[in-house]
Amino acid sequence: MVIPTAVSSASWHALSGATTYVTTSDSNPSSGNEGDDFSFSFYNHGYKAFSYKVENLPDGLTFNNNINGPKITGTLPSAGTYTIDITGYRYSALSGNSTPTYNLILNVSEKQVISTIQTNNNISTNTDNNEEIQNSQEEVDDSTTTQISSQQNTITNSLWSDSNTTNLGSGWYNSSWFGNFYGNSGGWTYHLKHGWLYIHGNDESDLWIFDETLGWLYTGNNLFPKLYRNSTQSWIFDQSDVNNRKFWDYKNSVFLQPPKN
Repeated sequence: MVIPTAVSSASWHALSGATTYVTTSDSNPSSGNEGDDFSFSFYNHGYKAFSYKVENLPDGLTFNNNINGPKITGTLPSAGTYTIDITGYRYSALSGNSTPTYNLILNVSEKQVISTIQTNNNISTNTDNNEEIQNSQEEVDDSTTTQISSQQNTITNSLWSDSNTTNLGSGWYNSSWFGNFYGNSGGWTYHLKHGWLYIHGNDESDLWIFDETLGWLYTGNNLFPKLYRNSTQSWIFDQSDVNNRKFWDYKNSVFLQPPKN
């Protein structure tokens, strides 16, 4: 286990007349899985620091620059070990006496996914939601009811049973965050905007979704429309409608417009 240098070393400052250093009540080293939410609070022991320098922040994490409640927050980056350096300063603008550098050790594990399952189902798109649902229903009834039923038989609890989801009838549901879709028990699911998706998870807050074009995507009701794309280890933002699929790729600063599955 790596011991942060700030725990074992400190500095004497004449202005405060006390030993001062950056410390925390949170765990250090910290750990989690890539794409998970992260929060780490810290403070200055001794005199109050009126500015902090936070260095080596990985992508996805930010420092709030709040001297009354300094905190690092965001989503965990790709798997690996990161060292974030924190230094407190007596005055604003990183001036005056400084503390020893505190080292936050961050261990990030790779998100585990199930093996890939692919489909060749393709559904045409219409501009009107009701017409789209009717046409999609006919296609589902004709070619894939058996596939969806076999998947649902292996899952006893619905992922969409909370108050945010409305049963539209004939196997269709509306989620306040996920939109309109057919089939409510995970497995192969037809989404009105995206087509066929394979949904794996135990509840709405922690879902892996297989998209035939984009690969495995991680999201949940507290993240969507942001999705973590496993193949590129980056975040995308869903801006799709029933006519076109469209995602903003944060890593490459471009729009992705894949076909409907």
